Amino acid sequence: MVALAVAISRMNGLHLEGIFAFKAMTLAGKPTTDRQAAGIEEGQLAVVLADRIRADGVAISTVSIGSTPTAEYAATIPGVTEIRPGTYVFNDMATVKSGACTLDDCAACVLATVVSKNVGRLVIDGGSKTFSTDSQPDRPPLNLTGFGRILDDDRLVLNRFTEEHGMITVMEGAKDWQVGDQLKIVPNHICTTVNLHDTLTFVKGGQVVRAVRIDARGCVT
Repeated sequence: MVALAVAISRMNGLHLEGIFAFKAMTLAGKPTTDRQAAGIEEGQLAVVLADRIRADGVAISTVSIGSTPTAEYAATIPGVTEIRPGTYVFNDMATVKSGACTLDDCAACVLATVVSKNVGRLVIDGGSKTFSTDSQPDRPPLNLTGFGRILDDDRLVLNRFTEEHGMITVMEGAKDWQVGDQLKIVPNHICTTVNLHDTLTFVKGGQVVRAVRIDARGCVT
C-alpha cells in the first residue's frame, strides 16, 4: 500500500491528497458487534498507514474513514481528518442491531401491499428487486431476523423473496391481515434499498408531503 501511494504521487498530473478506507464492523479481520473496538482499530490502522506513507516522502493530508456504526469512535483517534457515516441519514435494521441507533431512529421504510394470503403466510408485492438482500438474516455477527422489520406487526417475519414478491411468515398472535392491506417495513440495509427505487416519498403526520427523484439511482459502474 505504501509503495502504491509513492508510485501515485510520482505520476504526472496527479496529486495524492490522502487515503480513503472502509473497514466497518470488523475487528482483527473478523466480524464483530463491538462498535467501539472496531472504530478505534479502524482509526489506528488508517493513521499508522498514513504515517508510513508520509515517512516515505509523500505529504498526504487526508485520512478518511468510517461507517455509521464505527464513526463516533473512529473520529476520536488523533490523525483522522474525515469520517463518512452514511446510513445514519435513514438508519436501518442492521444499524439498530449494531447498537448505533434505535428502531425509533429509523426514518425510512418500504410500503408494501399484501397480494395473497394463505394459512400461516402472506405474500407482498416487494421482493429482491425492492429490498436489499446483502444483509442476510440469521448470520453472525448481527443475526438479523428476516429481511426487515415489519413495523405494523411484530408477529410477522419477512423471510423469503422471489424477484417481485416477499413471503411473510405469520406467527401466533398476529393481526388478521387481508389482501390489499399495506405494511411498513424497515429493511436490513437501507443504502442499497434506496438505490433500487426511482423516488422517495416524504410523509409527515400520516400525510404525503412530497416525492423526490433519487438522482443517483442505479448510477453504479
